[in-house]
Parts: sequence; C-alpha cells; structure tokens
Amino acid sequence: MESLTEKKPITGISVVDSNILIYLVDATDKAKHEKAKKFIETIKNNPQNFAICLQNLREFCSIAIRKKNLPPEEIAEYIDLFRNSFQNILYDNEEDILAASGHCAAKKTIFWDSLIAATMQRNEIEIIYTENTKDFKNFERITAINPME
Repeated sequence: MESLTEKKPITGISVVDSNILIYLVDATDKAKHEKAKKFIETIKNNPQNFAICLQNLREFCSIAIRKKNLPPEEIAEYIDLFRNSFQNILYDNEEDILAASGHCAAKKTIFWDSLIAATMQRNEIEIIYTENTKDFKNFERITAINPME
C-alpha cells in the first residue's frame, strides 16, 4: 500500500481546472466555449502533458447539475470524455486534506482550491490552467495560467 507521504512526481504536466471543463458544456460565452473546445483538442492530442484532479471532476459534476441542469447521462458522457482525454487523474488523500485545511487557516483561501493545490504540490506539479488565476496566487510553487485570454 502506498504511503500517504510517498511522493510520485509527475514531471512535465499541468493541471486543468474545473472552470475550463465547464466552458466546454456552457456555450453562454461563445468565445470561451470555443477556446475550451480547442484546449480540450490540445489535451486529447497531448494527453501525457495534462492532468485533472479528482476534485476537478467533483466540481464539474456539481456545476453541471446545479447550474446547467445537465441530465446524468450527459454528465456521464463528459466524464468519459475527460477520462479518455487526460492521461493523469490525480487523487487527493488525507495528507492533501490536512495540507489544504492548514493553508486555508493560514492564508484565508477557499478549501477546494487549496485541496487541488495540495494535490498538485504532493505530485510536484507546478502549473494549473484556470480562468481564476487569483485563486492560486497564494500557493508556493504553483503558477496559474489563463488559457481563456
């Protein structure tokens, strides 16, 4: 069984945040929807370079249900797309939860973003593609890039 403190670095990859995944299903802003579709194509063509966290899938499902009213069948299709597009899905663990809660207390950050950041840090991943770059500015060794600009 893998130790909770064991690091398995995944070098040369970047995490894609939930908001990019949501723009794939949300065509309200047509420009962002098109950019998200192109970005997903880039990921599909280079799956070894990208990852998503399990938390990103949770957030995607929550927004797809609550704000977009997508039926379960359509959500399942998107989850399959993400599973097949991303070579790496990063699973959070108890160590990440503790690190995230400590970071929240110290820096007054959102727990869910802190959980993604902690999972990235444990896996030694330094780049996240997100529209919400400010949400990740308080994390050491993490650079946030907005692919929607």
